[in-house]
Amino acid sequence: QPTNQPTKSMSQQDQTVVVGPTAHTKMLLHACQNPYTQVHGALLGSFGTRSSGGGGPELTITDAIPVFHSSPTKPLLDMALQLIEAHTTNSSSGGGGGVVGWYSANERLGDDDRPGQAALRVVGGIAAGLEGMGKAPPTHSEPVAVLVSNSGAVDVLGGDSNGVADLKVFGRDRVNRQQWIKMYATEHIKCSRKVVREVCSDADAPSIYDFEDHLDGGAENLATRDWLTNLVVTNLVRKSA
Repeated sequence: QPTNQPTKSMSQQDQTVVVGPTAHTKMLLHACQNPYTQVHGALLGSFGTRSSGGGGPELTITDAIPVFHSSPTKPLLDMALQLIEAHTTNSSSGGGGGVVGWYSANERLGDDDRPGQAALRVVGGIAAGLEGMGKAPPTHSEPVAVLVSNSGAVDVLGGDSNGVADLKVFGRDRVNRQQWIKMYATEHIKCSRKVVREVCSDADAPSIYDFEDHLDGGAENLATRDWLTNLVVTNLVRKSA
């Protein structure tokens, strides 16, 4: 199989990725509210072991922090990651775990095969950063790159159930560790789709804010453009669960 194409992960030792409803909703909502641009954000969660199916590594993604609705630039990326790190280490606010990956949605409708190079560079940096800080994941576990499928997002907004995956989860190739082409088995909660449809169809519904929105809002909007928690969206997910 060509090395530049995604490959299905089959080994029992490969990690399973579980995407919680809050993370799932925020990723979809970020993409749906910025339909004409690429979007990027950080994934929070924890590494563990599957409780069934013979054990094996499991990555649970509990939250997503929207960062960009344009191509990432290094100065803003570094600033955002520092703020996210401070947020996750604060015991009063960091209940979602540490940074375990990066999500993105490509700009063009139908461009759903794999994340763009910018997203892959960021998640590669996250993986290297965890190792450099002595926080390397357990054996057979690793940070992931999640691609929000534009076609899947359209499916969500239309209320269809055509079987189009709205998320694809990528890890590094076993042989060439520079290639993010391995696709992980994924589990996530479908109630997220209902929340996204309701928010996007209601003109009075709350927006989801990313780091760029936070910077563009000026001092008078710092309190309302809460990009680190998007607590209003989080509460909507909790009510719908």
